[in-house]
Amino acid sequence: MKSKEIMEKIKDKRAEARAKMDAGDMTAARTLAEEVRGLEADLETALAIEEGELRDLQGRGVQIPSGAGDETRKFTREDELRALGKHLFNMQMTDEERGLVTVAGNGALLPEGYINDVMLLRDGYPSLKKYAHVIPVTDKTGKMPVANLGQNKLAKLSSDTPIDQGAASTTQLKYDVEDYGKFVPIERSLTDDEVVGIIENILMPDFAEGAIAIENEEILEVIKSGATEVEEATDYEDVEKAIDSLVPSARAGAITITNTAGFVYLKNKKDALGRKLNLITYVDGVAMFNNKPIVELSDALVTASHGKLIYYVANVKEACKFFDRKGVEITKSTEFLFNKNQDCLRAIERFDVVKGATRSIKKIEFTVTP
Repeated sequence: MKSKEIMEKIKDKRAEARAKMDAGDMTAARTLAEEVRGLEADLETALAIEEGELRDLQGRGVQIPSGAGDETRKFTREDELRALGKHLFNMQMTDEERGLVTVAGNGALLPEGYINDVMLLRDGYPSLKKYAHVIPVTDKTGKMPVANLGQNKLAKLSSDTPIDQGAASTTQLKYDVEDYGKFVPIERSLTDDEVVGIIENILMPDFAEGAIAIENEEILEVIKSGATEVEEATDYEDVEKAIDSLVPSARAGAITITNTAGFVYLKNKKDALGRKLNLITYVDGVAMFNNKPIVELSDALVTASHGKLIYYVANVKEACKFFDRKGVEITKSTEFLFNKNQDCLRAIERFDVVKGATRSIKKIEFTVTP
């Protein structure tokens, strides 16, 4: 049997095993997984024989067409994830599978294709990160120069004139990237197909939601700590004024942040005749207030004083420097749940949020008049 035929059989058996697993028939799924492992061993043998035959033909001077045998070297995204699972659980791996795994510390990096899937999953949740100044970094700690806003006019330079001190208008921000993770308990007797299913269908969706929650929390801490409160605010017009009073460069990227109560108030506000004011509009699916995006977060995250509504206005890109250490690391712990005879899979992202320029951050609270 040729390697290509074996690969087709492996693909069919994996699909059959996945169907059994989804149907809850784990006994049949394990039996099929054993067949897959046997076919993988057959594939490795077939590949070795075919490579030897190719070398033998080349040794006789036979011209081998360019790309011959390449179809046996193509790997799917599922193959990449399966290789990652085998690496984590110390299962037997082929050389090709080892080449698919990017080792990182005690674990491995999630394949790039699945990183894109996580990004798509994130789109279903309100995220402040996309409004922040995201700065990719490779080290855990370091310094990064950022502009001193309001001093960014270009200096006039000439060969016979000393450079004005005003030309150097940057500040060195220190960052210290922290680990943030999501944990999923798993049985110790899982097959590689079951590991793929857990990572793809449980760990990744939970990680996407949890990542946005902690990112929003850290960004909002910076917003809260740098906010200037607007005095004697009485209604939504004071929120509009807070936006309109920002300097033009800050106003261009300003957003409003509120909780569910604040969003509902704006969405349903009516005039004296009972007509809706339509303060909230939508542009390409993005909620807008006063022609700027408005982000609704939970009441637990954006907390108002008793009986009041709360709004933050800010240019988050100015205010928050999000130091992002790229990549999602998947690791396995055997100690975390040792008392339950279970292992634990965890997905980890690394970032730090540092306060930037606070000139645009305004806090508006007011009591709603019945």
